[in-house]
Amino acid sequence: MKKALLLFIATVFVASTCFICPATVSASEITPPSQIEIEEDDTAQTYSTSCIISFVKTSSTTARAESMAARPGASSITSTLQLQKKSNGSWVNTSSKSTKTVQSTSINHVKTFTISSSNTYRLKVTIKYVRDGITLSNSYYKTL
Repeated sequence: MKKALLLFIATVFVASTCFICPATVSASEITPPSQIEIEEDDTAQTYSTSCIISFVKTSSTTARAESMAARPGASSITSTLQLQKKSNGSWVNTSSKSTKTVQSTSINHVKTFTISSSNTYRLKVTIKYVRDGITLSNSYYKTL
C-alpha cells in the first residue's frame, strides 16, 4: 500500500513538493507546500521530487518519524532523519540520527526516537538523490 501511494505521489506532483502529515492522513490534515519550511541546496538545479513526512509523539518518551520520497529517474535516494531540539532559542542537532539509502526511485524510512517531555523537538529530513550523475538534496522540517 505504501509503495502504491508513493508511486501515485511521484506521478501526480511535478514540482519539488513535500507534504507533512500526521500518522493517520486525511486530505484535510495535509500541510500545503506553501506552509512548509524548505531549504534547497542551491549548488545545482532542483529536479522534481515528491515526499511525505510524518513526525508524531507516540508516548511521553518516544516519537515516530517517517519519510517517503520519490524521484522518477533517480538511480539512488538517501533519506536522513535528524532529531533536533530547541536550546536557547535555536535548533541544535541531537546525537539521534538515522540514514537510509536505496538504489531505487523511491524510499520509505522510519525511525523511532527517544524524547524527553522537558524539551521541544523537530525533525529535519534531508532527501538526497542521484539522477543522471548529479547529486541534489532538499531539507524539510517538522516540529513535534
